[in-house]
Amino acid sequence: MRNSFFGLKPSAWPWRYQPLDSQQKQIRILSLAPHRQKLSPLAGDLLTVSLLDKPRYDALSYAWGDVESSLALTLNGSRLHIRRNLENALRHLRLPDEPRFLWIDALCINQTDIGERSHQVQLMGEIYSQATTVRAWI
Repeated sequence: MRNSFFGLKPSAWPWRYQPLDSQQKQIRILSLAPHRQKLSPLAGDLLTVSLLDKPRYDALSYAWGDVESSLALTLNGSRLHIRRNLENALRHLRLPDEPRFLWIDALCINQTDIGERSHQVQLMGEIYSQATTVRAWI
């Protein structure tokens, strides 16, 4: 059975999400590694932060696109498949000299964990309102 989010068999996923503490209003933020060349491989780390600490990040809203069109992102040293439209957005948003901190629902929420997804959806208003900038990618 193929997962509708990644388009891959769950057993093929090398990436594993760590649980979030809902009492602390924890979310994940992508720290997108810098690179001067747009076509270089994408890499970054998912950081766990608390909204109570007022972290600085941009929020990205984007059209998920075709599930069959996916590419790999190196995340915390492991590979995670992302959709091509997200890859294009990350290449465009990646900075040359410093990391960019992004909250992206499709990446920062464990979409296969119904409990986490439900709780994070309840926090979305706060997540978007605390973002330094909200960016849209179509």
